[in-house]
Amino acid sequence: MWSHKSWQGRLFSVDAQPQEYLSQYASVFQTVEGNTTFYAIPSEASVASWSEVAPRGFKFSFKMPKLITHDLKLKGCELSIKTFFDRMSPIHDRMGPIMIQLPASISPKHLPLIEAFVKQLPCHFPYAIEVRHPDFFDAGVNEKALISLLKRYRIDRVCFDSRALFASKSRDEYTLDAQKKKPKLPVHAMAIGKHPMVRFVGDIDYELNDSCLDHWIKKLVHWMSEGKEPYVFMHMADNTNAPALARHFHQKISEVAPEVGDLPIFPSTQPAGSDEQMDLF
Repeated sequence: MWSHKSWQGRLFSVDAQPQEYLSQYASVFQTVEGNTTFYAIPSEASVASWSEVAPRGFKFSFKMPKLITHDLKLKGCELSIKTFFDRMSPIHDRMGPIMIQLPASISPKHLPLIEAFVKQLPCHFPYAIEVRHPDFFDAGVNEKALISLLKRYRIDRVCFDSRALFASKSRDEYTLDAQKKKPKLPVHAMAIGKHPMVRFVGDIDYELNDSCLDHWIKKLVHWMSEGKEPYVFMHMADNTNAPALARHFHQKISEVAPEVGDLPIFPSTQPAGSDEQMDLF
């Protein structure tokens, strides 16, 4: 999400108030990965506030509530699905792909369950599924069956890349904790639908990051040349420096694909009182 107090002075202005975080974030970036909906369905007041603050063209990529994906494991969740989408309806025009992050316990044997679940979803929202069971990465019958299902329902597959995190030599508490919690899975870069999604977990060592990002930039430029609209989200073990990593990534991809445009300057570096507004990436 955008509500990281540690981003004050890094992304946000030093004196930014929490109610200003989203507007300052959206003055730089065009999309945000929304974790808050994973933990609970937001209040009507929160959704109304997001709708009011986010500019036209900005896209939220919210996660499906874990009540549905992890607690109910896609079963008996009709009411929860309806409640979630009813609550999010005021902001439907600013919804990017809704991320359905499945637990590692959901395996290829559950493909009929996954299909029954996606049939219940409103068709006017875009979706992206992140699978975490290793058998979905077998480059064989299981993965092909998953891809076939996603293509039938025009659902994108989330490409989760934690290679830099697990190659890190850092022994700080944040890295060690992330290495315990984040999945370590093969990276299969594929664009199934119109909005391929990449979630990259970087490291403080930018050489490690670049060894992965250079590969992604080639893929992303190719996808864009095909008319696709990829979503890319940058993370770090300690997300304090995630905006700087996003800026670094943007600089690298803009050198190859100038058409992505310039990234607006961070509010943290704007002169006091400046109301300059640049085009969003």
